[in-house]
Amino acid sequence: MRAGWRLLACSKVGDGPLGHFAEFSLIGGMPVVFPEVLAISAIERVIRSVGELLPILVDGRQASALNVTRTLDACDREKSRMHQLPDGQPTTHWPVFKRSALIESGLFRMAEAQSCLYLAEPEGGSGFHALYREHGLTGLVFEEQPLSE
Repeated sequence: MRAGWRLLACSKVGDGPLGHFAEFSLIGGMPVVFPEVLAISAIERVIRSVGELLPILVDGRQASALNVTRTLDACDREKSRMHQLPDGQPTTHWPVFKRSALIESGLFRMAEAQSCLYLAEPEGGSGFHALYREHGLTGLVFEEQPLSE
């Protein structure tokens, strides 16, 4: 990942009803995409390139759950704060990502934390985050994440 890139964590906005005045929501770390988003062909292409869309109903309204199937082993385990689950499996809290492992843009999940959704995108690029902002979409928060060299 070149120096001009950034890594963002995606999370939902607020605790209100699912999809209330938002084009995106999250259910258990899975983005819920409403039809008006899929009508934007550039966003639909980006979304379909990283996973599959599963039809669901949200408060009686047609929507799709985006199952992001793309995972990256990009966690810098030495610099991240790790935690062990009761079953002995390691999980990551407060991850730091290896800049060198993030070689392409797009949404992805971390191998150690499947419920978290991340986005790698070049500054000034035309990927998901840029399209999200350009079309004034709502429902997700993007937070910059630390990178190691």
